[in-house]
Amino acid sequence: RILKTRILKQSLNDSSPILETFFDYQTEDSIYQIVRDAYFFSLSHSAVFGSPHNAIYLYLFISSMSIVPPDVAMILEDGYWPTSNPKIIALNELVVSKVKSDYQLGQEKIDETFIANWKYYLTQIHGSLLYFRGSITFLEEKIISERLLKATTFIPNFELANQIVDEGEILVEKALLDTTKQLVTRIYLYFINQIKRFSTNQITIGVHSSDDYLYSNIMVEMVKTKFENHFFITCEIAEFGKSYDILVTNSTISLCDFGYTDLYITNNFKTNKDVSSLRELLAKHSQKNKPLEE
Repeated sequence: RILKTRILKQSLNDSSPILETFFDYQTEDSIYQIVRDAYFFSLSHSAVFGSPHNAIYLYLFISSMSIVPPDVAMILEDGYWPTSNPKIIALNELVVSKVKSDYQLGQEKIDETFIANWKYYLTQIHGSLLYFRGSITFLEEKIISERLLKATTFIPNFELANQIVDEGEILVEKALLDTTKQLVTRIYLYFINQIKRFSTNQITIGVHSSDDYLYSNIMVEMVKTKFENHFFITCEIAEFGKSYDILVTNSTISLCDFGYTDLYITNNFKTNKDVSSLRELLAKHSQKNKPLEE
C-alpha cells in the first residue's frame, strides 16, 4: 500500500538523483540483493509491477531498522557500518572521530550495546541526509520537541556539534535546511551526551571536612547527588598526598596535605551559592582536555 501510494505521486521515468546515488553504491549490498529477490519473487496481481525502484524503496524502509542483531560480532568491528555508501560511512566516521578525539575515548572503553545501536542510528540519519537531500521528516514533531529539543544536557557541546554539521554539509555537498540542521545538531548533542560517560576525561574531586569522617561522607554524597548526572566526576574523601582537580573543604586547615588544581571552600552546602559556585567550577574543568593515559 505504501509503494502504491508513493508511486502514484511520481513518474517512474523521471531521473532521480536519489536513485542514481543508490545504484552507484548500494546495489552490491547483500541485504539489498535479498530484498530485491524477495520483492520480485513475491509479485502478485495486487502488487505494483516491475520496477527495481520499488525494491529500492523497500530496502530503504527495511534498512531503517536494526536488521543485524546487536550481539553479532561483525557489527562491533572497527570500520564496519551497515551501509555500502562511502559518503554515509564518511559522515559516520566524521561524527565518531570528532567526538572520540574531543572526549578522550578509546574503543575498548565504550559499551558494545551502545556501539551497535549508534552504528544504526548514525547510518539511518546520514542515509536520510544523502538519499532525501537533507529533508528529514520521518520523526514526529512531538518527539522532536519533547525528546530532543528539551533534552536536559547541562553543558551541551554546541561548538563540537556545529563543527560536525559544518563539515558534514561539505561531505553532503548541499546546504541543509534550517529545520534539518537543527534536528541533526540535536541528535549529535544527544549522541555526545550519551557517549561522553565512557570518557577518560573525568574531573577528580576530593572532599575534606574538618568535622569528622562521617560528615566527609555526607559531603561526598551531596556532591554526587548534585552533579553526577551532569558532569563526569569521581568524588571521594580526600586522601593525604593525592592530587585532585578540585578539592572541596569546609576548612583551610591541613590544605598542604593535599594536591589540587582548584580549591573550593564550602559552607557545608548550607546555601545555594555553594551549589552554583561549584557548578561553575565544574563547568570550567569539563571544557579541558586531559592527555590520554598510557
